[in-house]
Amino acid sequence: LEAGHFTLGSSSTTIPLQQEYVETPIIIAQVITENETDAVTGRIRDVTTTSFQSRLQEQETTKTTHGDETVAYLAWQPGTSTLSSLLSEVGSTGDIIRHNWHELSFQTPFTTTPLIFADMQSLDGRDTSRVRIQAPTETSVQLKIEEEQSRDTETNHTTEEVGYIIIAPGPAAAQ
Repeated sequence: LEAGHFTLGSSSTTIPLQQEYVETPIIIAQVITENETDAVTGRIRDVTTTSFQSRLQEQETTKTTHGDETVAYLAWQPGTSTLSSLLSEVGSTGDIIRHNWHELSFQTPFTTTPLIFADMQSLDGRDTSRVRIQAPTETSVQLKIEEEQSRDTETNHTTEEVGYIIIAPGPAAAQ
């Protein structure tokens, strides 16, 4: 597990990880500054055991590039674990999530509805989009890729790989 931040613009940039992982980690990233007023999201692709690529993406009608922003990220090796009194499950859906709701069943037996963090690990579809989450329970959650609609109303999106980090109190902590 590592946490960090980097400066990023509209061009794809390779971000080195602080350590080499045994398995390809899951990357969750978020823009944490507002250096321009235009809406922006971060996109991730080409995740390896030592780095990943990222770029900023504005709404589809914006014809200019976005200025630099600071992006914070978590990188976590896939698997299940207990950290202090928290249970965690970290994994990937594979390249299957589209614009329709997809139910992801957890491998971990959570006793309360967990916190769920998700981010695309691929950049297969070029339209500006984000992972959406709904209907979380102790055993599953629904995920989809939602495109923004500033240029058109079409929201069909090709398949993307979604990485997720799920965290909840363990049985002893939930009592």
